[in-house]
Amino acid sequence: MSAGNHEMTLGQFGFVEAGRWWLSDTYKSGLDYELTTLRDHRVLYAMVSDGAVNYIGICEGNERNLKNRMNGYRSPGSRSGKGSTNKKVREGIRKLLQESNQVGIWALDPIITAEQGYQYQGLPVDLVKGLENPLIELFDPQWNHQSPSARGERKKSKDSETQKLRKFRLAFKGDSEGLMALGMNEQKAAEWIGIARQARTSPDARG
Repeated sequence: MSAGNHEMTLGQFGFVEAGRWWLSDTYKSGLDYELTTLRDHRVLYAMVSDGAVNYIGICEGNERNLKNRMNGYRSPGSRSGKGSTNKKVREGIRKLLQESNQVGIWALDPIITAEQGYQYQGLPVDLVKGLENPLIELFDPQWNHQSPSARGERKKSKDSETQKLRKFRLAFKGDSEGLMALGMNEQKAAEWIGIARQARTSPDARG
């Protein structure tokens, strides 16, 4: 359990205990659940065991509700049950139950909690999406952590975008040597510089 779990509780933010999981042979996942409240609401939800917040998620689409989302974990064949995160959460629930731990489902409908809709300069604010990241940062649930491979892919993508931006800047400066230092051959560097020169002198670029 993280430090955030010790200092804060879901109840302080308006979450209520909405259901629970148990082991079952009825479904391929080996899991089944029941919901006692908010089943038809679009909510933020959490998987909780022995006071520890293991996962925080949301009903992503406007037409999704808590029942739909839990069905995705219970029935791996459904569209919402195929992702790697869903698989990790499902396996985490099953492991805790096999170890004789209880796994509760907690949920928050922020609109009901606030008893009003929220707007920013006339635009509706989606509190379900807006509260997800702050709550994850606060409680630091174990199952929300990215795998090393996922973090690596994200870093690789970010590095690629940074490299591309650097090439564009060098091309606009006409720095062929800089482009070749980044792995381009002379012909490719000349092509990039030519494209950048055209962009600078086009009517749209001049405004």
